[in-house]
Amino acid sequence: MDTSRRIVAVVVAVDSPAGRVVEAIDDLAAHLPGTDRPQDCPLCSWHPPPTSRPSSRVGPERRTDPWFAAGSAEG
Repeated sequence: MDTSRRIVAVVVAVDSPAGRVVEAIDDLAAHLPGTDRPQDCPLCSWHPPPTSRPSSRVGPERRTDPWFAAGSAEG
């Protein structure tokens, strides 16, 4: 059984619509977990999963949370 992966490369201008889509896909793909720890995001492992996050309608003490500071509606 061949376990190698085929790779295709396409060159696009970064500021083109396709380039912006590629950047968004890269940002999302960076959060995909590894096979050794499928429950952990390699970039966000310091934060609980979204389902365990408290409501964004909480007191000002939550505003120090990096998740809120990174661009949420409360941040």
